Amino acid sequence: MVRMTTVVATAALVLAPVIPKAEPAPALKRVELGVGGRTLFSYLPLTLTERLGYFRDQGLEVNVNDFQGGSKSIEALVGGSVDIVAGAYENTLFLQAKGIELRAVGLLTDRFGLVLGLNPQRAARYNSPKDLRGLKIGVTAPGSAVSNALDIILAKDGLSTKDVSAIGVGTGAGAIAAMQSGQIDGLVLSDPAITRLESDGVIVAVVDSRTEEGQKYLYGGPNANSSILTRAQFARQQPAIVQAFVNAFVRTMKWMQTASIDDMIAIIPADYFGSDKELYKRSLAANRAGFTRDGELTLALAETTYRSVAGSGRLAGSAKLDIARTIEESFWQKAAMR
Repeated sequence: MVRMTTVVATAALVLAPVIPKAEPAPALKRVELGVGGRTLFSYLPLTLTERLGYFRDQGLEVNVNDFQGGSKSIEALVGGSVDIVAGAYENTLFLQAKGIELRAVGLLTDRFGLVLGLNPQRAARYNSPKDLRGLKIGVTAPGSAVSNALDIILAKDGLSTKDVSAIGVGTGAGAIAAMQSGQIDGLVLSDPAITRLESDGVIVAVVDSRTEEGQKYLYGGPNANSSILTRAQFARQQPAIVQAFVNAFVRTMKWMQTASIDDMIAIIPADYFGSDKELYKRSLAANRAGFTRDGELTLALAETTYRSVAGSGRLAGSAKLDIARTIEESFWQKAAMR
């Protein structure tokens, strides 16, 4: 009897299905991302990508480093403390002129939505950039894309930042407080802060690139604006990581084409809009047209940016630049085909 039990038990072991051990999920690849003010609308697609889980779907763990202005995030990129930056495309031009190679691999916006706003008294007397002479104008930080936009505006009347006092005020609450308290006469900034200041009657927009007319005045039309930037060396050595990052954000750009404003608001962190969700929704609606459909970044858009920046007189050695070296189209093209 004992022998029969042993035989049956042995047979059961032989016939039992073999259940393979579950393979551990591959570890997420960590990416350090730099932005100069993550609550700005120009960088909103990256917040949405993170909240939708698209970075994780691509095997990435993205750590966001939020800097006080775009110039600081670019410094971090050049220094190697971040791998990728969401920032103004024009940084690739300024740095190539200094012998530093960056690559723009995708485009978040072809319209930055920057606004030059003045207090109502100054705005009432404004006719052209020459009327800014001697004023205190707030920018996010010296050397940022916002500061460069001020240069472009001033250059239209032959002026430069030497003719005004450009003051770094940050991107959000600090900028709003500086304007409300009268520390500055005006500022160059994008939403959501601009809509808040307009709603409170603190500023009047005198240059508004949220509109097609204003974008044409400032940059000459749609241009390479808020972009995904990385070091040329990183793009060569880690193409799979760069491609995964671009895949994720392009997926978001496509999602945004059909998502409603309420769909986006449901995902955006509540501290982005604070106690006035309706104001934020109006502001988002006013800026929606500036987001690209699929991250498309072309040489033509890059050249439009080049012409506007070179025209401001701040791009030393502009004639010697190789604009084609500043962009790498293959990443967004592959992502858009997915």
